[in-house]
Formats: sequence, structure tokens, C-alpha cells
Amino acid sequence: MCKLLMIPHVPQGYSQAAWEFVRAAHGVQTQADSDGYGYAALSRGGGLFAERWFPAAQAFGGGSASVRLAEKIAASYGPALVPAPVYEHIGDGEGPGSDIAAILVHARRANCARSLRNTHPFVCGTGPYRQGPDGRTFGTTAAMIHNGRIENDAKLTRMFSSCDSEVILHQYTGAAVHEMPERFQSVASVLEGHYALGFIARQEAGRWVVDIVRDDRAKLAAAWIGEIHAVVFCTTEDILDAAARELGWRAPDYFAVRENVLIRHDPFTGEVLAVEGFTPAGRPQPEATAPETDTRLHPLEADRTVQASVV
Repeated sequence: MCKLLMIPHVPQGYSQAAWEFVRAAHGVQTQADSDGYGYAALSRGGGLFAERWFPAAQAFGGGSASVRLAEKIAASYGPALVPAPVYEHIGDGEGPGSDIAAILVHARRANCARSLRNTHPFVCGTGPYRQGPDGRTFGTTAAMIHNGRIENDAKLTRMFSSCDSEVILHQYTGAAVHEMPERFQSVASVLEGHYALGFIARQEAGRWVVDIVRDDRAKLAAAWIGEIHAVVFCTTEDILDAAARELGWRAPDYFAVRENVLIRHDPFTGEVLAVEGFTPAGRPQPEATAPETDTRLHPLEADRTVQASVV
């Protein structure tokens, strides 16, 4: 099981605290999920950028025995072999410490080839383009991270990896979900498997959105982190607990994230723009709710007065 950490809105003035929290979470996030680590972030100026490391211990200037072993093996072959890339920076952002409005973080546990090209986030879209270390190019208008498994990925579009997760991003952009969140149902109807997802995407009009998605088989928790003044989504509560303890911050206040829901955020204001339900492929359609008892779908199961005060 991969580990996600997602902050869909970082209030102005809290970027440094958000980066501190991400780095504090890195250790526990990668304990059992060390087959790659990366993040996608939206700068406050409106630019998407990402960094990816393979393996996860390389992140933020770290090192690892596996990288040193690869270098030793390549050296023994002379000019016949060179070490595979272990790092890349996508987009024009400055990296850790820069002023950001949102961030998605992923630690990978591989179910296919272990390599940098299979490390999340996956980034695509229209330019500006930047050439990666192995010659691939990336657009910088959409990024995605995924925890789960897509079982019919061989039948779907993949452009620059052998990872099942990549197909989700192409389904999302192909259906223009970033323009109309209700279109996620067309994506859910195609994907066979399970998923928790995070997207940062730019609409055609130039507006950025952040989508958080959870189906009925994936784990996802949410918590209010007072020192960031934001709601943070994460695969498991222990990651958030450990990061808060390491920093000496207050314990998080937790919420339960509803199943089969897409939550759209404005990353610059924190406003929840839309909450869309969906039915994953292979699951029965939910029973209709009587009109007189129907209520607006709320993504976080908590006291609504408390929820409104923090989102």
C-alpha cells in the first residue's frame, strides 16, 4: 500500500510550516514504502512543479545503499553500463521551501518495475515542457498521485511508465474532469480496481483546482493541522501523528472521509468548490434517497459547525 499525504490548500504565510510537516512525515511515510518518493506542488504564483526520487531514501538530499550499489555495479562494467536516473525536477518551481498553495506527496510500494519513471507523481498536460533525464518530456498542467491498484491498465492509455497508476491521469484529463468534476463518473466507470487519488490541474480558463478522491476500498484520513491552518489528507492517521510529534505540534483533529466522493478545492482560497459522488466500476448503484430526506453530500463526517470553521 502506497502512502499519500495531500494538502489541497496551504494558506498564505504557512508554506514553511507545510514543508516542515512534509519532511517530518517522510520517514514514517517511507518506512514500508521505499520504492520511490515524490511530490507535486502548486506555487503561489500559479506554476506546477514536481520532484521525484528513486529510491525514497534519496529524497531531500538523502542517500541510500541501493544507489551506491548500482553505481558500483555500473563502474565494474566500465563504459558498457551507466546508473539509471534517480532524480528529476519537473516544471519551474524552486523546490522545498518555496511559497506554495497546495502539495501532493507520494511514497511508493511497487507492484511493477522499481524505477524513477514509475515513481509518482505523474505529470502531463500542455507545455511548458521540460526534458527529463531519460529523454521524456512532461507537460505541467496536471499532476496525480495514487494509492491502490488498477487491474485493467493494460487496456488503457500509458505514455511514459509501466505503472498502472499512470492510466488514471490520462482518463482524468481525457474526460476533462478538471473542467467539470461530475465527469469523474465516466472515469470511475472505466477503472477496474481501487483508488485514493490527488490531482492538481489547470482549467482551460487558467484557474487551478485540487481534487481529492476516495473510493469505497481505499484508505484515506483527514485532519485539521493547526500549525498549518489547513486540512491534510493522508493514507493513515499514524503518519500525521508521527509528523506532529516530531515537530512538537499539537495532536491532529481527525475527520472520516466519505467513500466514493470527489472533493474539489480552490488551492488559493481553500474553498470547497464541489463535492461529487460516483459509483466505481463493478459496484452496485446506490439506492435512491427520498427527496424529502435528501441532504447535501458532505465529504467529511464531522460536526458541520466545526467543519465549516476549518475548511
